[in-house]
Amino acid sequence: MYHTPKSNCFRLHQPRPRFKNDMEDVLGYVSFAVSEIDKEDPREFKKRLDDALRGFKGNALSTPKTIANWRTEISSLFGFFIEESDITYATDIARSLSSDLDFVRFFRQFVSFFQYPGGHLKSHEILKIVDAGISFHPCRWLAQFILYQEEIKDTPAKISDLEFCHCVLNDLRVTKGLESIQDTYKRINRNRRSSVEYDSTGDVVRYAKDIMDYMEWARLFSKDNDRYYYPRKDGRTFLEKLAQSKHFFKLYERCSANEEVSNLRPKWFEYTTMIGMKFVGEDVTVPIGDEIISQQLTFLGKKGKGLPAHTKKIGDAGEALALVHEKLRIKKEGRSDLQHLINLIPNVLAVGYDIQSVEVDESKRYVEVKSSISRSSLTFQRFHLTTNEWVAAETLGERYYIYRLQITDQAGKQLFLIRDPVGKYKQSLLKMVPRDGADIIFNDNCGTFEDLLEWKN
Repeated sequence: MYHTPKSNCFRLHQPRPRFKNDMEDVLGYVSFAVSEIDKEDPREFKKRLDDALRGFKGNALSTPKTIANWRTEISSLFGFFIEESDITYATDIARSLSSDLDFVRFFRQFVSFFQYPGGHLKSHEILKIVDAGISFHPCRWLAQFILYQEEIKDTPAKISDLEFCHCVLNDLRVTKGLESIQDTYKRINRNRRSSVEYDSTGDVVRYAKDIMDYMEWARLFSKDNDRYYYPRKDGRTFLEKLAQSKHFFKLYERCSANEEVSNLRPKWFEYTTMIGMKFVGEDVTVPIGDEIISQQLTFLGKKGKGLPAHTKKIGDAGEALALVHEKLRIKKEGRSDLQHLINLIPNVLAVGYDIQSVEVDESKRYVEVKSSISRSSLTFQRFHLTTNEWVAAETLGERYYIYRLQITDQAGKQLFLIRDPVGKYKQSLLKMVPRDGADIIFNDNCGTFEDLLEWKN
């Protein structure tokens, strides 16, 4: 059995979410809660967030310590809020997630800033890492390792959680940057050829596995049943960008006391927010397979004669699918002659809807698309409307539709239509929470499910 040489062994770890099996539910729920509370006195912020966490399914009888642990994990690991001496406020990462529930983008943000030493650890743990000379960005290393295998034609490129744990994460030669990717690859490959076994005890490998799973949730890796993770084709561009990145939070290197580390906490979260929002950006993901999207864009291209150029260069997969759906809907209803009237509206116009569509009687239909990449109904049944969108919905009444589109690898695509959301709110059929517009919470009584119409070649 392989063991990391004792002289090189330093076990790295990070907080482990107690809600890993409900990751999307919890993060989506908490992003709404944090964004709603936002700027508040630190003590009041904690109280209100604890009340919100206690309202999450299964937490009603949880002890104050359990609730506090949830709050700490969410704050430390994912950077949802920044606590200063006199105020606590939501980060842009939390607000962004609450607005569109794009979990792929969220986890790409996370893997972009996650590092050792990092503010997700307690101060004394950070000092241990600093004293050991560790400076390690695990997800960047994983991206570089995969690309190196492809470069030398060792395909399919892959790495297991056991290899990552024992040969990388717990090995100072790697985490201190004392050896190259090539040398680490040689050691791992030698173990593969010799069928070397690794300690797979849960307590030993779980931290490495968590990091690998974050890469999977970011749609950069996929995994199989033999513990190996492989690069995803539709994550290639971002994987290359991550591998080439240079950013690193270096201020901990100057610290020698717990107080110095603690004082850097706000700066750490400012850094993670900056990396998350600027390095990753707002429009980096395609929430379904490239092949499916390309089919729909091919259809739009064929139907695009006479349409504005922006309708042929759609960056948002949800809007692309909804646009195709509308064109096929009107054709199915016997009015293919009206397809040219169905257009995507440029975001710069800020009119409060994404698509101007049409009914069989040639009256207008206005569609706001709210798509998310989620596996849970809890996140599906929540979305955010901007002020412009809420005003447009109020003005246009029954001509205004929300197309709530959920897209997952496992369950495919699900489309739910809400007609006249402001009217539904006035009838108490859905819940609205004001927040830079409105957070909307709905149930199945607010609208109808429809089969998503898709063009197939």
